[in-house]
Order: sequence, then structure tokens, then C-alpha cells
Amino acid sequence: EYNNTMKIYKYKLGNVVRLPKGARILHCDTQENCLHVWALIDPDTTEFENYDVQVIGTGHAFNPNGWEYISTVLQGSFVWHIWFKKSKDDWEFS
Repeated sequence: EYNNTMKIYKYKLGNVVRLPKGARILHCDTQENCLHVWALIDPDTTEFENYDVQVIGTGHAFNPNGWEYISTVLQGSFVWHIWFKKSKDDWEFS
């Protein structure tokens, strides 16, 4: 359930992305030549979750077991398929 203070935030993708607990991913795309996701979040949350990220090019081998498909992104002549999996490690970014 959502409240009136929900906001959309942008997160740069790397091998791991840290999102507020309950974040709902709305979109994935490139901005300034970097991959990002936009997510609906509660900015007052104090709990976070880490997600492993896989960026797979069209035609490349990949085992999707345990991964959740997020989006497909076009970047020039490249087509990337973005997958998330909740990370086993719950470390914090410094």
C-alpha cells in the first residue's frame, strides 16, 4: 500500500544497486551514457535492500534461474536486458 509521500528517485546501475525496501521499479534507461532505474519509493523508509544486477546483451548466454527481468534498454546499436536478484549480502555503500 502506498502513502501520499511516495516519490520517484533515480538510481545508477552497477553490479549491485541499493534500493529502499518496497521500491517499485518503474523504468530502466540510459542517461548520460549510464544505465539507471527509476523507482517509486517511500523517502521516509529507513530499510534498504541490495540487488545484484545482470546486464545481458542480446544473443549472449545467461541462466535466468533466480533472476527477475526488469527491462530492455536500447543504447545506440546495443540492446541490453536488465535482470535483478536480491543480494545475499546486505552490506551498505560507503
